Amino acid sequence: MENASSPITTQFTRISASRSFCNSRIVT
Repeated sequence: MENASSPITTQFTRISASRSFCNSRIVT
């Protein structure tokens, strides 16, 4: 189960981090 959820969590984390980083750059 962990192996199957790993890719999904990684993708979600990458997207979340990317959006957060973009928002931070735009706001700043």
